[in-house]
Amino acid sequence: MKFKAALIAVSALVAGTAVADDNGFYAGAGAGWSQLSLPKSKLTNDAVDLPAAFGYPLDPSISAKTDDNDIMWSAFVGYRFMKYLAVEAGYLDTGTGSYTLRGTTGTIPPATLTQAAPVSVKAEWNGTGWPVSVLGIWPINDNWDVFGRVGGFFGDVRTEVRLQVYEPTDPTDPTTGGLYDSGKGHTSGSSTEFIYGVGVDGRFLENWAARFEWLAIPSLGDSDTGEADWNAFQFALLYRF
Repeated sequence: MKFKAALIAVSALVAGTAVADDNGFYAGAGAGWSQLSLPKSKLTNDAVDLPAAFGYPLDPSISAKTDDNDIMWSAFVGYRFMKYLAVEAGYLDTGTGSYTLRGTTGTIPPATLTQAAPVSVKAEWNGTGWPVSVLGIWPINDNWDVFGRVGGFFGDVRTEVRLQVYEPTDPTDPTTGGLYDSGKGHTSGSSTEFIYGVGVDGRFLENWAARFEWLAIPSLGDSDTGEADWNAFQFALLYRF
């Protein structure tokens, strides 16, 4: 009877230790590849009007491109209440997306220019802020967890726009003519959006784990800064206290 009672006590102690191992605070940091789905057609409509506002109306022949990919990074802290549930808060930099429009001044350039001049408009778009999430966790075994994330992103979006007009030495290569005129401006706005994702954690030491995760924020930004869908693949390291 005493032997049976001892077994029960040991079993309870082991179970309690296993639960304790799943609970507690952790911190981590990561980086990865991000993509911003910038609204190219809307940006083009706005960008075409900018040179004209400064006295450099554009010829209809223009070209535009976006660079939606960049490096993102994040840092976070979390608390795991049980093996199936945790909460996280942290800081997130979405990376920078850019848009570039190139063209030439129209048939009537400013009086100080004797012929059509190359013009470029470049916009850079970046979001930073504080994500707060709840994680639902499915423990596969002692070393591997799969999780899903839902929460909110509370941050700011900044758009910087630069106008450059080049000397008309060679309209096909703006860099050969030197800079004739330039100007820049920026706008920013707060953005509160839904954030979600899925990922996997793998423990490789007693207190360390590696994480691979897909994250997404829809419609980040506002009418002033422009809106863009954002998603990223992130690799992170976690330390469990």
